[in-house]
Amino acid sequence: MSENALWITVRSRLTSFLEMERVENRVAAGTPDIWWCARPPLDPASGWIELKYLDRWPVRSHTPVVLPKLTLSQVLFAERAARCHVSSIMLLKVDGPDGGYGLWDAEAMRAVFEREMTRADMMRRALAWFDAAIPFGAFLRALTCHAAREDGSPARESALS
Repeated sequence: MSENALWITVRSRLTSFLEMERVENRVAAGTPDIWWCARPPLDPASGWIELKYLDRWPVRSHTPVVLPKLTLSQVLFAERAARCHVSSIMLLKVDGPDGGYGLWDAEAMRAVFEREMTRADMMRRALAWFDAAIPFGAFLRALTCHAAREDGSPARESALS
């Protein structure tokens, strides 16, 4: 799988609930891959998603997770967004044994970039983790709840509940 294949999966499953744009931006370094906003009847929410892909988790439990395509400019964008109460998360697809899909916030993205996170650390810090396939109702709830927290509002119950 690739980041593009991950985009196709997300787009095909969530267009009924989210307005989404794939952003290809060479002007502003670090701009995430997807801008999204929730469609009614969902509560108002919007944000950014950075797509990442990993062939497999590190073999040794103490080895830091390395995402070679995670750049400093991507981390800085997510951190700036968080300071402005805008949701900017990383969606990571991991292939191989014990693979799945996870969501992480800007703080966790920084720790991964700095090579400070093992697989166990990432599991503890995940906003959500999904084995094998993404249950899109749960993914959507995690995404919109994170956006609600970032905008300073109390987490809102999703219309999908």
